[in-house]
Amino acid sequence: TGGHLFCKVCLQKHTEQRVFGVGNLGVKPNSINGTNTKHTSKALEILCMASDCSSGFREEQLRKACSEKVLAKYNELQYAAVMESANVEGLGKCPKCNFIAIVDDGWPPLLFYCPQCKFKSCRDCGEEYHPGIRCDEVETKVETDGRRVVEEAMTSAMVRTCPRPMCRKKFLKSDGCNKMTCSCGCYVCYVCGKEIPKHVAYKHFCQVAHCKHESCRKCPLYADTTAADKVRVRNAAKKAARSVKRKVRVDVDAMLKDPPAAANSHGRRR
Repeated sequence: TGGHLFCKVCLQKHTEQRVFGVGNLGVKPNSINGTNTKHTSKALEILCMASDCSSGFREEQLRKACSEKVLAKYNELQYAAVMESANVEGLGKCPKCNFIAIVDDGWPPLLFYCPQCKFKSCRDCGEEYHPGIRCDEVETKVETDGRRVVEEAMTSAMVRTCPRPMCRKKFLKSDGCNKMTCSCGCYVCYVCGKEIPKHVAYKHFCQVAHCKHESCRKCPLYADTTAADKVRVRNAAKKAARSVKRKVRVDVDAMLKDPPAAANSHGRRR
């Protein structure tokens, strides 16, 4: 650099902080006839750690101090900085891996196809390429992830799970009684979700007509669980939406009008 001396460890830590922490090479003052001005431009190399110096470290110095992983990331940042400073027309930048390349004239409008990670993105909004759909109509990744969290919670609340630890298959009842038989052979009560022993079978359920089940404390053999399921799904959706609200707002009411399809049924009545 400009005559300033630093140990290898300091140079290593300085470079790592730049490439992994800050994510850029910083800025350097523009100079006229060797005199620095008030104007700055993006640095194209790792700069000296002295505050009054705008010299950079040579590549052989960096190789002695830094690992291959750090150097590889440094080369990526340097390539991006050089390309941006060159003001080359038709440049595109991948929003996924930040690779910069010249847009091919043969590509469809607004498409950027990253030659490094193969991700197809929109050059206007940076989201996954969406031909025929306006950018303001595209769901962002954060919105997609938030909606998926709520959908999975709704599905989990809707379906039942086999109580046997070695099975845990999911199933959903379409009609009939509440005594279900899992594909593993386990008898399951659709109301309470517990395993029904073989010798108990239908005795698990109330046999008295018009019973309110408050005194018998048994599960009904026939009962419409639709209303109860809707409450379970709504509560699960609201809880999941609260868990992601710091990142994105999920419209639970809209999702409840068009709930996700539940898992395929693995159970049968018997």
